[in-house]
Amino acid sequence: MKGGRNEDILADLLSQNIHPRRTLTNVELVDTHGERSHEVDIAVCNHWQPFVTRDSRLLIVEGVDVVVQVKARLDGNELRRAFHNASTVKGLRRHLPDKVTISNVAGVGDADRLGTRVPYVLFAFESIGSDALEKRIGVLTEDARPEDLPDAIVVLDSLALFNMGDGETFVRSTSNAEVDLIADKWLSVDARQAALGMLLWLMFAGVPNLSYPKHPVLQYPFWDRTPPEDE
Repeated sequence: MKGGRNEDILADLLSQNIHPRRTLTNVELVDTHGERSHEVDIAVCNHWQPFVTRDSRLLIVEGVDVVVQVKARLDGNELRRAFHNASTVKGLRRHLPDKVTISNVAGVGDADRLGTRVPYVLFAFESIGSDALEKRIGVLTEDARPEDLPDAIVVLDSLALFNMGDGETFVRSTSNAEVDLIADKWLSVDARQAALGMLLWLMFAGVPNLSYPKHPVLQYPFWDRTPPEDE
């Protein structure tokens, strides 16, 4: 399977299992500061996302629950590309007024990494092998800040790695799975029998619920609010 076909298969799977949230493919995200991400494969949208159509290509970050980047085969080059893509998404900030409530987070670190920023999941249909992949990830992320990295990496019929952030992650608080620590940043879980189930679990366990007092789209300057001067 190549390119868009992989994305469509996974987007359809998510759409069928995370109702009422909707998925859009090949989109970019924007925040209230005007910063934009690079194109992402799948965006899972919540009810705060305005104008959700198949032709939507630019989404507000407050209306996206989680981003999923899809790879046919994950190797060193694709990891580097995915980490760079993730940094453009994790660099965006949701506008969170004082009266916004955030629930379904394990700790203060998760509230920032998954609440203020958009959760990012890297999914691959296959990889170079579990041991080699873990070693490559350890090298590539040794000096990186957790908040700039994907929040999870899931490989079909192989393994799942979870960004442990400040250590009090949703993985530790909601799962009894036995885990190994990789490069002081990642919790590695055997996913040979349940990778897709783990991905769906992530859509609920790893995604904060945000409630806004006013629709977040009102914070975006989609028009010039300054009246034109008379000529």
